[in-house]
Amino acid sequence: MVVKVRQKGWLAKLSEWFSGKEAWKRIELDSMGSFVWERCDGERSVGQIVDDLCDEYRLHRREAEASLAEFLTELRKRGLVEMKEGE
Repeated sequence: MVVKVRQKGWLAKLSEWFSGKEAWKRIELDSMGSFVWERCDGERSVGQIVDDLCDEYRLHRREAEASLAEFLTELRKRGLVEMKEGE
């Protein structure tokens, strides 16, 4: 899956100013990354996504938690996801 996201920062603004178009970048995700991305909908909890990973990819819970934490941290660093406290 390829995800198209709007670029941020001063370089993106400069590019938009010169071109007159929004600056976008493409991020290619593998099958597990795509699986997680589709579940980052603001409705599912991290725990639910871990459960889904365990079921779909037959992972041990700790392995799924570690993989998901690493992936979500990278997405958060890139400004692609936000984490919110559960209710």
